[in-house]
Amino acid sequence: MKNDEAASAKLIALEARVAVLEGKRLDLSSVTEVDQVRITYPQPASVFVMPSEAELSQLLSIVLARFDNLRPKSCLPEVEEEEMEYFGQFRAAFRALGYLNRSDALDSKHAATYWVDASEELLRGQGAPATISLGAFTAAAVAHVDVPYAPLVRFPHELGFGLALGGTGRRAADRWKQVLATGKLALPTEPPRTTNYPTSPVRMDAAV
Repeated sequence: MKNDEAASAKLIALEARVAVLEGKRLDLSSVTEVDQVRITYPQPASVFVMPSEAELSQLLSIVLARFDNLRPKSCLPEVEEEEMEYFGQFRAAFRALGYLNRSDALDSKHAATYWVDASEELLRGQGAPATISLGAFTAAAVAHVDVPYAPLVRFPHELGFGLALGGTGRRAADRWKQVLATGKLALPTEPPRTTNYPTSPVRMDAAV
């Protein structure tokens, strides 16, 4: 089962990379001939607008002011070091989420950590490996605004996100700009009463 989840996460990453490469032509301007021909490809254009560092910092502040329980648990000797690490995870998660498709309904088939793993796999495929905590991922999803999310009262339990597999769903809409303009976040999406979300397994490589 774990192997199937890992394979599926890799598939999501590959599909996301293909999506951003669609319509791109091969860049022959960077072909170099030494002992053999080496062909390099241009970096894929992002399907969304990535906020600046200052904008990301403001977004994170807005999210944590609303959902204090998403703050990282103190585990480092220096608070500043801990905050920097968490911000780096938030930045990485925000970037990865920009390549994942959205759905109107909350995904009830996968644990929240499934999407975290898929995001990390996607970033590795882009040459930007990162370890993302569940808290940072959730904060980034909320900051994107166009990603539906289940109520966070019992975080890290009963999590659900409106993310879609494969080519289904819709692309990121850059609605995070509205948060900076208004300071308001989207309300959580109430799941059906019969929904039982998979429990997210404990990840030893990233703090909640």
